[in-house]
Amino acid sequence: MTIEVLAEELKPYRERMRRKSKAAFRRYLRGRAEELGLGYRESDSRLAKNVIIGDLEKAEYVLGAHYDTAPRLPAFLANHILLTNILIMLLFCIAPLLSIFNPYAALAALVVFILALLYLLGFLSIPNKHNANDNTSGILVLLYLMSVLPQDKAAYIFFDNEEKGLVGSFLFLSALRKNKLGHRRKKFIILDCVGRGKLIRFTYIQKNSLPGALMKAAEMRGEYRFKVKKGSLFELSDHFVFMNYPHVGIFAYEQKGKKYRIRDIHCRKDRDFEKENIAIIADIIYNYMQGGE
Repeated sequence: MTIEVLAEELKPYRERMRRKSKAAFRRYLRGRAEELGLGYRESDSRLAKNVIIGDLEKAEYVLGAHYDTAPRLPAFLANHILLTNILIMLLFCIAPLLSIFNPYAALAALVVFILALLYLLGFLSIPNKHNANDNTSGILVLLYLMSVLPQDKAAYIFFDNEEKGLVGSFLFLSALRKNKLGHRRKKFIILDCVGRGKLIRFTYIQKNSLPGALMKAAEMRGEYRFKVKKGSLFELSDHFVFMNYPHVGIFAYEQKGKKYRIRDIHCRKDRDFEKENIAIIADIIYNYMQGGE
């Protein structure tokens, strides 16, 4: 199935923040898995409903992307999310100091902190129905690779509640360990926000050979540039959870002036992705996995 057809199929599932919309998307995933003759399983945790497609026990590679979506934010806050988080934490720190001078001001600061935190975590929130880059783009790469890779090559994990603090990926790794599914011999390739931007980064937390191996498979591709980069605590995604194993997080960055950033996610501006991005990243992963390290 082509990327264009898959992208069209995903249009009814743009919002995946609420229970009903997540459940509808999981039903779609079940249908895709059944069409391809792949195993389908949902995790039974109430904290996150991960979807596992393929034979997780036999797979050497685990390809992952989070499917949950974030609350809607104003574009300014969305593009300065680190500043927003700092301001929210300052409110929490200031509240005890304010209580010395004015208990009502302290209470107001604490209430604002709690409400802002709940909103950012997706509680009492307005869903953002525009999630082309974050993370429909990563989902598309997985769906396409499901249709072209040999069935025993990879398992595909659609993580839930990444936006609430990487909940789904932490639970997934815990289940791997508990059920002794060979987590130490697997390689984890995690995709997030790969839909816009011509700088593709292969990001790691602790040094391992996987980012470099994918970099070699990238070669030259027109205007696109590729870079291996150590990640920071300010750009956390599900790949962070697998730092003690061969892992890589794949992201795409847009250029703004002299800087490269992931922009316009978590807001109404996240309406489009470049299909060429999806095709190139899927091709890189395919070529690497077919050739091996």
